[in-house]
Formats: sequence, C-alpha cells, structure tokens
Amino acid sequence: MAPQYELNVILKAMKRPQTVATLKRTAAAIMDRGGVLAKVENLGTRQLPFVMKIHGQRHTVGSYFLLHFYSPPSLVDDVMENYRRDVDIVRPSVARAPEPPVAPPECTLDNETRPPAYRKDLLTKFRK
Repeated sequence: MAPQYELNVILKAMKRPQTVATLKRTAAAIMDRGGVLAKVENLGTRQLPFVMKIHGQRHTVGSYFLLHFYSPPSLVDDVMENYRRDVDIVRPSVARAPEPPVAPPECTLDNETRPPAYRKDLLTKFRK
C-alpha cells in the first residue's frame, strides 16, 4: 500500500466560492496523478504568524487546510511543484503521516500455564 501523507496548505484570504474552487483544484492535482484523497480538514481562517510574501503579494491572513492522501513517493515532488506555482496557495507543505501505533499482543502466559479445566478459551471450544 502507498504511504499516507499530510498536506498542510495555507490559502490566501478569499471568499468562500473561490476558496472551494482552489481546494477542488488542490485535491484534483493529487487525484489526477494517481493519489487517493482520504480526508480534508478545515482548520479555519487565522492571522498568519508573520507577513508572507509570495507571487508579488503580501499576505497577513490565511485559510488553513489539512489534506490526508495516499500516494507513491514519486508523486509528492510533482504535486508540490504544481502547488508552488499556484497563485492562490500561500504555503504548501507535505509530511509523511505517522504510522498508527500497534498494540502489543496480550500476554497469555498466565492463562497458558493453567490446567485445561480452568482455561476459559478451551472450555468454550469443547462445550459446543
């Protein structure tokens, strides 16, 4: 399975229809290249931590979005190059999503050392 990535995107301050169109364009760039979009989170519109200058414009407010997607590693550089040229995206950044923690198997040594008459797993198998 392809690894999961998180795309953090800051969009310039726009009205809702323009923001939606930019998000669709952003998601389409991933899906057109063979990626699978898993989830889109709106983190809200906020004041930027500092003035960001890009594409000849100064930005002080931005809309933050987090997109979770699966893709081959070769796709990430191509998508990022596309996002750097988009005039509506102030700052794109991609990171590989952390793997979910795997729970250690339950220790059954105490249960295994008991006589068969006291082991519940064996009793349910034989009493059927």
